[in-house]
Amino acid sequence: MKLKTAILIAIAMTISTTVYAGKLLTGDEIKELFSNKTCDIENVKVLHKDQKHLQAYTAADGSRLLYIPWKNKTSESKWWVDGDKYCVSSPKKGDYCKEIMDAGNGVYHGLDNGRQVRTFSNFRDGNQL
Repeated sequence: MKLKTAILIAIAMTISTTVYAGKLLTGDEIKELFSNKTCDIENVKVLHKDQKHLQAYTAADGSRLLYIPWKNKTSESKWWVDGDKYCVSSPKKGDYCKEIMDAGNGVYHGLDNGRQVRTFSNFRDGNQL
């Protein structure tokens, strides 16, 4: 019985570290990843509802365009790097910053206090909105 418990604990620890393991990007890496790029964004907070997918273009000058397909609308905002965090100014939500974790295979997670709240993927050069 003790052996089964020890094995289950070891498996649980391995799974939990594997699921959340990933390299946090530095400020310079964040700038390189996002500058003059278009990417796909999934807001993890609403995935259980409508699986809303967004697209954003983040220009090297700090301007940002966010395409909201279900509204067929593009909104303008600003983006910047503060230390090792990716930051965005939202007209409705104000300023917020997220750590960016490399999840592998061109997928990156935006973290808020260690909890995944965004998924960024499909990075491509220039404004492709």
